[in-house]
Amino acid sequence: MTVIYKYPILGDRTGYSEFEIDMPFDAELIGIQEIDDIAYIYALVNTECINQKRRFCIVCTGTPIANPYRMSYIGRFTSGALVYHLLEILH
Repeated sequence: MTVIYKYPILGDRTGYSEFEIDMPFDAELIGIQEIDDIAYIYALVNTECINQKRRFCIVCTGTPIANPYRMSYIGRFTSGALVYHLLEILH
């Protein structure tokens, strides 16, 4: 069965932070949104697929990115006056 799930973005908001989320291997990322000061990734997931760890990073606008060619841009969210960008780290 395919459903939409949300996953909290758990990385630190210190400029650049990496973190992992367990989600079905074929999950399609469809957006991010902040609700009550917590940012979430929304994804279409097949509940019958096995989970895998997917790596992400949060980057504050103006912060250097070590290897941007191995990342896929997901979206952005704000926290106060700061804008953060979410990228998936590709293998």
